[in-house]
Amino acid sequence: MATNQVKVKFQSNGYLFSDYEAGKFIAPYVPGAPEKSLIQGSGLWIAGLDPGGNLHGAVQVYNEDGRADFYPPIEVDSLGNISASPENRIWAVTEADIQA
Repeated sequence: MATNQVKVKFQSNGYLFSDYEAGKFIAPYVPGAPEKSLIQGSGLWIAGLDPGGNLHGAVQVYNEDGRADFYPPIEVDSLGNISASPENRIWAVTEADIQA
C-alpha cells in the first residue's frame, strides 16, 4: 500500500511492515527515490479477558519458523492443491461501511 507519502507492506497472516527479507515501512515515500525502512517488522497482537478473567491472546511472532496465530482463508481443490481464497486480500472500508 502506498498513500500519503507512506509505503507499507501488510501480510494476511498478521506480519506487518516486512517482506520477510527487509523492512517495508517507507516514509516519506517518493516514487523513484531510494527507499529506507523506518521499521524492520511488527506483528498483530490481539488479547482479551474471558468472563472468568482469564487472558487469551493471538499473536504474530514475526513468522518465526513459519508459525502464526493468524491464517488467511484457503481453498483446497479435489486434488488437494491449496490456494489462497478470493478473500485473502486487504479490504478498503470506510466508517460508513462498518456502520452498515
